[in-house]
Amino acid sequence: MPASLDRVLRFAHGPGRPEGGALGDAELARALDEYRSIGVRRLAGVELSARGRTYKSLYEAILDPSVGEGIVDLTVTDPPAAGPAWEFLRPIRRIELFEDGTSQLYLLNGNPQRAVARLLIREALVPRGTRPAGLATVHDAFARLRSVAVVPFRVALLLYLTDERIRYEVDLTEDVLLKDPRAGRTAGGRKLRRPPRVSWAIDQWVASGSVPLGDARILELLAELRSASLEELSLIFAGETEAVRGSLTRLAERGLVHPEPVNGQFRVRLEAFRTLGASTDGSAATGAAPPFEGEASGLQKEVDEMIAAADASATCPVCGDQLPAGHTGLVCARCAAAISEGPGGA
Repeated sequence: MPASLDRVLRFAHGPGRPEGGALGDAELARALDEYRSIGVRRLAGVELSARGRTYKSLYEAILDPSVGEGIVDLTVTDPPAAGPAWEFLRPIRRIELFEDGTSQLYLLNGNPQRAVARLLIREALVPRGTRPAGLATVHDAFARLRSVAVVPFRVALLLYLTDERIRYEVDLTEDVLLKDPRAGRTAGGRKLRRPPRVSWAIDQWVASGSVPLGDARILELLAELRSASLEELSLIFAGETEAVRGSLTRLAERGLVHPEPVNGQFRVRLEAFRTLGASTDGSAATGAAPPFEGEASGLQKEVDEMIAAADASATCPVCGDQLPAGHTGLVCARCAAAISEGPGGA
């Protein structure tokens, strides 16, 4: 039996897992084969420790209820040197994750950085009628995975810093940190640093499961580029041109992506996500987004981004308090001050 399948089966039938609606071994094996077929681009190995214990695998850590009672430490065991291998990512040694949803990011070079951290379930086998944890703190996401029959193969750790959001994807079947999907497939200089509030709104919507995973990945990618063509996106997604075309069509029909026929480019309509800050479950606002009336000027695009980032109805992801009108940060002033004081201070 392949080591990755053995890990998946031991997690699926591990202690404390729900018996009702449990997934069968054959179904798990097929789902894992399908997941592995997309390719796993390894960057480095990772391990997780908590309460003085280092776990044999991330799956083992998720199954341990005591993980939710203290600091979780995700360590990169063999990080490559800062440089091309980390394209689109910040080179890290480890990340400390606190119960309040904040984190401390230890870089290979430079001072530690504070961030708000959330976990998003990526590729997973989800029984019908079951929902993953959505966008949750690491502790809450682990608790959710212990209580439902979902078997995750990959998770995304989303870190919201003061100037951008970074997405670190981790393969659970082999305990590895993955390369960014754009690495080596598009120019690194094309990355666009969105304000973290903009990324927060889009991430909430993606976490709601409102679109299939393939469409969500296209949406996430476009949100970090000013625009991209079908050909560019297909290259990033290993030549799956028809699948990418279908995703772009569906996203455009929902008013989330705007096609520019003149130059063949696509861009995210940030204004479609303006009201998401007020949603508690990340679901989209009811009703279709208004049609895009012509190509806006560069200045108008920047104004749209500022409006999306300053959504007055947003709430603080740490304490849950409503943010005042015009507030442009991700967290409230009180939590920002507590975060700056040190680990777990919020």
